[in-house]
Amino acid sequence: MRLSIVIVLSCFLFLSCKSKQAALDSSFRERSEDDLVKAVTKHNVAFDWFSCKAKINFESSYESGRVTANVRIKRDSIIWMNFKKFGITGARMQIRPDSIYVVYPFENYYEKKTVEKFSDLYGIDLEFEKIQTFLVGNALEPDPGSVRVKRIGDDYELFGASGNYTVRYLIDAGSLIMREHSIIDTYGREVKIFFEDYMPKDGRYYSHKRKYFAPIDDNEIGSAEITISDVEFNVPKSMPFNIPPHYETFDN
Repeated sequence: MRLSIVIVLSCFLFLSCKSKQAALDSSFRERSEDDLVKAVTKHNVAFDWFSCKAKINFESSYESGRVTANVRIKRDSIIWMNFKKFGITGARMQIRPDSIYVVYPFENYYEKKTVEKFSDLYGIDLEFEKIQTFLVGNALEPDPGSVRVKRIGDDYELFGASGNYTVRYLIDAGSLIMREHSIIDTYGREVKIFFEDYMPKDGRYYSHKRKYFAPIDDNEIGSAEITISDVEFNVPKSMPFNIPPHYETFDN
């Protein structure tokens, strides 16, 4: 279960819903650069609270499998996740802006580290803001004035900069929904995200299925397909998290 969590998080960073999919206008329309940049901004959801259930299929040469997770986020404060395999809790995770705790009930073991130490240990950029952004399904927005646009078939491709990253978006010209999003670091490592199954949610179209591809190490690309359901925005949720006193750790 430990490696499973690392692979899933790697696909978020360096990083099935049964509802009927919404019918979206896919016919080509000429769009301005301003229209397309606004489409990126509109894709993102402003929230204070977020929760969902997720079915996660992950694959790499190290480990492949399927887990489910309950995800709860209080914006800029705490991320809580409960991972299950075969219906049994395999791990619980609590992420705060400065620390990460992971409890493994079957092993009577837990990890506690600063974000920096956890990131260094597993080679993943676990910056809190990026984690909550990708768990919610938001995209990194381009810096003003950095965007370049070209047409590809019935879509528009946008390239730009977002801080130290190069960002890419593939936007449907008809519906202005985001099909793809890539984040490329200064070493050329790329996280690629595909957004699918857009359905109405709280007055907007929201992607209920995503596919992530990301480098696990120098020679390995991992993937995760995530289907989410029971999505709620701005509904406060409890986030119970405790570590039994008999659990062991090597992080003291």
